[in-house]
Amino acid sequence: MPEIQIEDIEDLYSLYVFVFGISETDFWELPLASVHSIAMNKAAFEQWKVSEEERRSKQRG
Repeated sequence: MPEIQIEDIEDLYSLYVFVFGISETDFWELPLASVHSIAMNKAAFEQWKVSEEERRSKQRG
């Protein structure tokens, strides 16, 4: 994940809701540690998905 300077709650909101796609409800109602874990899991899944698509593309030729 790129180095991002978080200065206030609006920065956190933008990062998690707009960048990672966390729902507003989850952002406001879950503990921040849980929101962070969800975001990291989503990012890991997306990286895996891209890697898998590249691997399959290479197999096809």
